[in-house]
Amino acid sequence: MKKVLLFFVLGALLVSCSDKLTTSKAEKLIEEKLKEKPVERYVTLNTGDSIKFYVSDGNKAEIEAYESLQKEGFIKMSLVEEYESYYPNSMNYIYSIHLTDKGKKCVKDTYKSSNGKYTENKVMYCRAVLDKVDEIYIVPSINMAEAKATFKIEKTPFAVLEDDKYFLEDIKSDVKIGFQKGEKNGWQVMGVKVWYDQ
Repeated sequence: MKKVLLFFVLGALLVSCSDKLTTSKAEKLIEEKLKEKPVERYVTLNTGDSIKFYVSDGNKAEIEAYESLQKEGFIKMSLVEEYESYYPNSMNYIYSIHLTDKGKKCVKDTYKSSNGKYTENKVMYCRAVLDKVDEIYIVPSINMAEAKATFKIEKTPFAVLEDDKYFLEDIKSDVKIGFQKGEKNGWQVMGVKVWYDQ
């Protein structure tokens, strides 16, 4: 009888220990959640036979961004036409821009422009990757917990197309992530919000 009782006590201890939310277990759960529902940001890459760029005061930053993508093999582009704008010190440049096979692999979605003259390609320019979980606060009475985590941002080459060059500063330094413990599934991540405007 004592052996049976000892067996049940040891079994209960093992279950309660394995069900405990540790920082390493929280990290694993967050990484699984990010695989299921990645935290990513997207930008539009325009392609077609007649993509127009307006350049004022010699600022060719947008054209240079596309040229850098061509150097990396994501697009092919060639100048079709250039002409002066109505405004002083301004030019219009028309390019033929098309995705390469390498570039096509990066496209999440495509849309035809409202006038049907070009295609808008949705491409990822950055994603949040878990760095570490620092602290965990568990509230056993309601089967909930909160973890304090930090994230890193991984940029893709398409980040050159993003107008907001401060997007890396928009990330929260300490992200609070909620967990809920279910009777069947154990601890589950409630959601991951990394950016302030997310």
